[in-house]
Amino acid sequence: ALTSQDQQLATQASTDYQTSLRLSSREEWDTPQELEEDGIARNPYAAWEWGSTLRSAGNKYTEAARIHILASQSFADIGDRARSVISLLDAGIDYACDDSK
Repeated sequence: ALTSQDQQLATQASTDYQTSLRLSSREEWDTPQELEEDGIARNPYAAWEWGSTLRSAGNKYTEAARIHILASQSFADIGDRARSVISLLDAGIDYACDDSK
């Protein structure tokens, strides 16, 4: 089990990844989600890390799964099949961790 300090650090890291991906977007989009999606397309490695920190935060499993799925699509787009599959497996783990459903 994670300590509260570990969860705080994971939450801060996830916020940092989110900000980084928004800032790396190529264009001015209408919504923060569009900025994130464009940033994920540019850097699926950081997106995968973001999804993992969301899971580590302990209560953002659905969001972690969404990010891992987007990372998987971006890895597939650049021809990295192995990381695409791993990201999908991570999304499955995220969904399995979410006991709210």
